[in-house]
Amino acid sequence: MSATLLLSSVLLQAGSAVAPLQSPAAPSLVRRAPVAVKDGGTYHVATGTWTRSAFRRVVPDGQEVVYSNTSNVSGLYTVGIGSLQYPGQVAYDEGVLPARGNGTVGFGTEPDRITYQITGFEIRYCDFETTPMSSGWTYTFYESFDPAVDPASTAAPNATVPLANLPANGCWTVTVDLTGGSEFALTGDGGQAGLGWHDDPALDSFAYGIKYRGVPGGRSAGIFFAGDPDFTVGIGGYGAGTYFLDPTEATTSCGTTGFGALDGWTLTDGATTVRTPPIYSNGVGCGQGSRPFGSTYLRMFAAEGPGSEVGRSFCIAERNSTGVIGRIQATGRSIASQERLTLSCSDLPPNVFGFFLVARAPDQDNNPGGSDGNLCLGQPIGRLDEPYQIKNSGPNGTVSLSTELGEWSLDAQPIGGGLVSAVAGETWYYQFWHRDVSNGSPTSNFTEGLRIDFN
Repeated sequence: MSATLLLSSVLLQAGSAVAPLQSPAAPSLVRRAPVAVKDGGTYHVATGTWTRSAFRRVVPDGQEVVYSNTSNVSGLYTVGIGSLQYPGQVAYDEGVLPARGNGTVGFGTEPDRITYQITGFEIRYCDFETTPMSSGWTYTFYESFDPAVDPASTAAPNATVPLANLPANGCWTVTVDLTGGSEFALTGDGGQAGLGWHDDPALDSFAYGIKYRGVPGGRSAGIFFAGDPDFTVGIGGYGAGTYFLDPTEATTSCGTTGFGALDGWTLTDGATTVRTPPIYSNGVGCGQGSRPFGSTYLRMFAAEGPGSEVGRSFCIAERNSTGVIGRIQATGRSIASQERLTLSCSDLPPNVFGFFLVARAPDQDNNPGGSDGNLCLGQPIGRLDEPYQIKNSGPNGTVSLSTELGEWSLDAQPIGGGLVSAVAGETWYYQFWHRDVSNGSPTSNFTEGLRIDFN
């Protein structure tokens, strides 16, 4: 298959009409980059300044790569996402963040955070306008996405990032640094309950819109293609390169594949919404043959911050009497010396008592002492069960325990008959044990477990 988009098969998704995006005689929307991709550096949104250093792409301490769709063996870019044929057009692509409840289990991952604090992202594009620093793009991010619908018509964006004065006259990789006030939150399980999207893996993906905002002079500009070189499992495995898989999988010569990235993307231009089919060719690369190839280059970073989630779940819980498993999370910071951590639980039975457990190792003990749940902590296990630490879930089925309120301390965790401090470099494990009812009889249950790596 050639690198030409078979436009006659593009289906118009708005209404029931079927129409091509343009006539078959019009120029291809796909081009092969005629020059090597150069490293443009890091653009700092807060200050409008640049860092151009050989070490600038090292992920800073406390930040993680949470989405990586960077495999580009073809060298193709699309001028459909640019100014040449379709000024004002917005292209939407999708991906998945590893989060509890969004259907990511089974792809070699563990369910992880609920909310991510996005601190930056990396893009790759070509722009052959000759005026220096005349390129630009606007990136808009949404928590959930229906591929057949313009996200702007169904949801407010989580963030809009206008980028101007970017490098032009070539092909570039640019990292966008959002720290210093432009960070934004993305919920992994982002489906909108009111639209029937919640817990639907196909709709719980996040979306990002791309619109060209450079200086239009008639020369080509577009975003690089990236995706799954072999179309089935990808180099390094499905979703390789995101932090929740083996980090060594991110070192393949062809880049990594984006978790949950679908072939094709959604184009909007005014009232028209079009979903492209996955019929681009990635040519031959990395020993792979020519395959469908239809998503865009994006790498995203996340870090801990105020209100962002800390740690990750690590074991399988049993459903409680509400019909779902109890969730546990921590918010704040995982810096042990700062005492800025809150443990909280949701999806508990209403109006039941319980307390948090703590340990320095994981384990799996199913139905201990006749409980309906699974204990995920290894001995010795500490109990945060002072009278002020025993919590009632109330009518909403939620509890919390905060170091900032003085309810517990990372410097004095009850382990083995004594009090032990958490220090940087250690991993600690937490769970909530609560009362419950099964078939009319009293019992107990446990939430999922939570692992925190302290800095």
